[in-house]
Amino acid sequence: CRERYNNILNPELNKSKWTLEEEDRLFALHKEYGNSWCKIASFLPGRSDLICKNYFYATLRKVLRRLTKAVGKD
Repeated sequence: CRERYNNILNPELNKSKWTLEEEDRLFALHKEYGNSWCKIASFLPGRSDLICKNYFYATLRKVLRRLTKAVGKD
């Protein structure tokens, strides 16, 4: 229950669309700290560790799909 509240239900969480600055910062922080999502989330106010992790991997999958399509067409 506590985890669900902290990661999903907490009204202080920022669930709006990610800005380009936030996205750039997320990827830079991941490069520096690896998969330490709690530490990364501490640098992104309003974003939980779960939100950061899910956005990171969703964005990564999206980019990989685009690259796979581009390579397949050549």
